Amino acid sequence: MSRFSDVLADADARLSVPEPARARILLEISADMEDLQQEYLGRGLSVEEAETAVLEHFELSEEALR
Repeated sequence: MSRFSDVLADADARLSVPEPARARILLEISADMEDLQQEYLGRGLSVEEAETAVLEHFELSEEALR
């Protein structure tokens, strides 16, 4: 399970698109979050710092989810 599962569950609850598009969107967001975390780790951030930076980057507002 993704370390970002809480954020993804929240996005799932707020997305107003039918399946299977919803699943594809969530998979894409998850992959992007994981990739960005690896990028931050590669830049020397700690795991905690990288996770925080990813969560700040992926602040999923209502507008973003529309």
